[in-house]
Amino acid sequence: MYARAGFRLPNDLFGDQGTLMLYVVWRHWRYDALADPVQTVDAGVNWLIRKHMSKISLNYQLRPVFRNVGEAKPVHDGNASAAWVQFQVSL
Repeated sequence: MYARAGFRLPNDLFGDQGTLMLYVVWRHWRYDALADPVQTVDAGVNWLIRKHMSKISLNYQLRPVFRNVGEAKPVHDGNASAAWVQFQVSL
């Protein structure tokens, strides 16, 4: 399963410098090789600059960590997180 939702704030939030778009993404899937399902959540904000001619994104992700248990399938053993920033420009 996969779900994504986003909300763009008013176009003139920063005047002629653009606006923000908030988003969240949820993924849920199963693998035969793992004992537990996999779920990840991403949340972030995009700064859409000059009518989306360029964009700066800040993303945070929460994802599962699996642990081997002898000969059995790996099991969910907590979560890990990551954050990143990216810049995109249209030429």
